[in-house]
Amino acid sequence: AHFFKENFGYSSIAIIDYRTDLTDALYNDTVKSEVLKFERRLKNIDGVVGVLSYFDIENRILENVKNELLAKFIVYRMIKEDVIPIDQWVYKGKDFKIILQLKSGNSDILRKIRDVCGNYDNVTFTGPDYLFYILNSKIVRDQVSSLSLAVLLVFLLLLFFYRSVKYALKGIIPILFTLTVFFGFLRLSHFNLNVVIANIASIAIGVGIDYSIHFIGSYVYHKGDIDATIRSVSIPVMANALGLSVGLSGLMLSPMRVHFYISCCMWVTMLTSSFAAMLLLPILFRIYAKIS
Repeated sequence: AHFFKENFGYSSIAIIDYRTDLTDALYNDTVKSEVLKFERRLKNIDGVVGVLSYFDIENRILENVKNELLAKFIVYRMIKEDVIPIDQWVYKGKDFKIILQLKSGNSDILRKIRDVCGNYDNVTFTGPDYLFYILNSKIVRDQVSSLSLAVLLVFLLLLFFYRSVKYALKGIIPILFTLTVFFGFLRLSHFNLNVVIANIASIAIGVGIDYSIHFIGSYVYHKGDIDATIRSVSIPVMANALGLSVGLSGLMLSPMRVHFYISCCMWVTMLTSSFAAMLLLPILFRIYAKIS
């Protein structure tokens, strides 16, 4: 992808199948006009570097030869000699493949192309980047929606172990705070939300609840002495959070961009969840103690 972007100005491609019901579509001027009109709409999309189809190849030859009959003869001979692999551009003489050169496989660009294609019943948008976009969208949507269930289950577990609604509610507040910071960080950093990064949110819940349980357990053990609780758990909690973050920092050196994202996200979630447990829980317990 880097090579193509560096040398050709694009790093990704998308494929569109343009279907017709005409057996002579390859030589039909109306079809050619409609395909080229559709291509112009695609070219106007920000992020689309170029659009190429069989008709574009034909037009480029015509522009260079300057004689329509001679150009058609050259195209005919190039097809016969397989210089133009017609089967790769036209299926059964009536369905056309259109290749889009994109600056990147950014989801915003793919959505814009999908919206344009959605206005045509005879058009199918495909390609590896778009298929990954659909897969990620579905999995991420399901993953994000399952976070609510995960938080609820954590609340029920805390309620079961501590037999106290106030402990259960206080225990999930650092998790909710961590998730808010995590998704805010994704928004500000413009990281693409994919299935891997979405799973980091689940990890944040799993690790974040550990810190809350450590604090609440120590609070119960020290019979409500918040200062003793902080002295007891602050070092182990912070050491664990920093250890996990530093351990995953090696991923920043990986050539794969997603590994860099994972490392950054783990730093954010680990530090946020640990600080949330060490700062928010003492405040909440002190406020509750004053009220009660």
